[in-house]
Formats: sequence, C-alpha cells, structure tokens
Amino acid sequence: MKSSNVKILAAMTVVTGFGFAVASIPPARAAIEAALSCAKSTPCLEWDNSSSGDAVKGVSTNGNALHGQTKFKSAGKTTGRAGVLGEDLSASGNLDAGVSGVSKNGAGVVGTSTNWNGMEGLTSGAGTSGVYGQNDAGSGYGVAGRNVSATNNHGAGVLADGGPNNDGLLAVSGSWIAGVFENHSGDFQPALRVIGGTTRTGASVVEIEAQDGSNLLQISDLGDVFIPGLLFSGGSCIDGCVAGNHQTRSVTEYTPTESEPTIEDFGDGLLSNGRADVALDPKFANVIDSSAKYFVWAMPEGDCRGLYIASQTARDFTVRELQGGHANVPFEYRIVAKRYGVNAQRLPMGPVRRGGVLNQRPSL
Repeated sequence: MKSSNVKILAAMTVVTGFGFAVASIPPARAAIEAALSCAKSTPCLEWDNSSSGDAVKGVSTNGNALHGQTKFKSAGKTTGRAGVLGEDLSASGNLDAGVSGVSKNGAGVVGTSTNWNGMEGLTSGAGTSGVYGQNDAGSGYGVAGRNVSATNNHGAGVLADGGPNNDGLLAVSGSWIAGVFENHSGDFQPALRVIGGTTRTGASVVEIEAQDGSNLLQISDLGDVFIPGLLFSGGSCIDGCVAGNHQTRSVTEYTPTESEPTIEDFGDGLLSNGRADVALDPKFANVIDSSAKYFVWAMPEGDCRGLYIASQTARDFTVRELQGGHANVPFEYRIVAKRYGVNAQRLPMGPVRRGGVLNQRPSL
C-alpha cells in the first residue's frame, strides 16, 4: 500500500486498556474514502509484491472474496471493459494465465450472463484456441456444453461456427475414434443430422475422405450416394444365423450395381391354353417410367414349348407359349423398369485419381 494510505490507517488506530480498536474519527474516515475513490486513468489503489506471494488476497466465509464491477458501455469485444481484469505480462513461456480459478469440488471459473455469452475466449495466435479445455480422467471431457431449455428452438449444447472460410468443427484423435454421436431419447430421433447449405442442386452434403485426400463417400442434396468401392450387407445373418439351435458364422453379402437406375418386381402366373395376361402391381406401376420400355423374363414351371412376351403396356403384359402351343402350366416372371422421375446417364464418366479412386461426384 502507498505510504499515504498507511499514515491514514495509523491515525485511526488508538490504544485501549485491553488492546487495539478502531476509533470513529470522521475526518480520517473521509480521508480513507477519498483515497479509495478517484477519477484517474491509472488504478486508484495498488499493491506490489516483489516476491512469490500474492499481491492481493481476499478471504470470505459466506460471501464473495473479491467483487469487481464495471459500468462502462462497451462498443465491441476488443474495446470492452471487465469487472475483473487479469493480465499475464511474462516475456516468455505460455503456461501463465491472465486469470486462474482453482476449486476442489466446484467449477474453477464460472461465467454468467443474462443476455450474452457466459464466457468468451479471444486469441489471434496461429494454431491456438479461443477456449481450451483439458481433462486427465479416462471418463472425463475436455470441453462440455449443454442446453437445458425446455423447448426445442434449434438450440444446441455446443455451437461450432467456422465463419466464411473455415471448418465449423474439427475432431482429431491420435489413436481412437475422432467423433461419437449418441441419442438416448428413444423417440426415433437421429444421433446425427447433417444439413447442407443448398437445396436440390447436386452439391455435396456429406463427404468422407481417406488420409491421402481421396474421396470415399459423397452424399448430395439430391439424395445421391457415390462410393468408389463395393457395398456390403450382412442381412439378417449379420450376427450369425441359427441352424439346428446353434448360431453359425455371420455372412457378408454384396450389393449388385447397375449401368443405370432401375427398379424390379417379381411374381408368378398361370398359362391357360398357352396364354396369360398379367397386370402390373398398381404400386409398382406408380413408381416406374410409364413412357419407357420395361423388360420381362418369364420362366415356365412345367413342361411346354417355351414362353415369350407377346405384348406389353403401361398396365400389363401378355405371355404366350412358343409355336402356338396350348399348354396349361404355371410360370414365374421378373420385371426390370426405369424409375419414375430419374433421368440419369448410362454409366456416367467421372474424374479419377490415384489408380482409379473416385475424387468427386460424376457429372450427371
């Protein structure tokens, strides 16, 4: 404390028969209040400690140990003022802190605001973070955010905003999973929802890349999915099929690919006197391109001279026996048709990279 302030406090101290007491001396009190209030651009009160101890320490049993306020009307983040300001002016090293909060059971630092951010971190250093959190417990979190609102108005526990030129969220892991998304609500809500910036333009909404930058998966805002590899499905035996009350090994299946988008249907019919008229399932007829030709294969399930497709319309097709036969046999059929509303090229060509790896969606 400055020497003038020490003299003021000394003047207020008187000796009694039982010890020391503070006397009520109006002029001295006025001098103290004048020393604690000022109108200067420098601090009204300052304590300097040239050793390793604290410059100021506040201890309270039931209230706040230190309380700072500001009434400055700020006009921006870099020109604002704070109720408490902590500065690190060390010339080297990056382990000091402007403000340090330590707690055994509660939060080290708590920031509360009614109309703005509870806490803000600002930095201009390359490769640094505005806010950094670290936890050395195996089940802990470096940074946690939670929204406790009772209503859903597109709020979130954590907001990641990359601005106009950067990624909104970057998750990096050295030896484990980089990101995990869980939904425990049980109301059929997705664990992950991705919303693109465009609507039905063909632009990518989701992209997955390998370490070398080659594209492994693309999903466009048209719902198109592009992959350079194979599609696998485990079917109902993904965890192993049961045979003779014993679980056998799981089976991996391959998904077929086609030269153009199609949709298929299957069925059976009965040849009567060498002829059968088969109506398309109305549900199937509703999803195919009725203006385009569809393909039908018919296979007899009994002895006859063979079958052929005599005619077809958008609603049905006719099966006849070869060479004018008059057999009465059952048969099965398969239909392959073009999908309604899909006008895609046959085997569209696209760019390649690194031995044929697809690097971007083909131009349709």
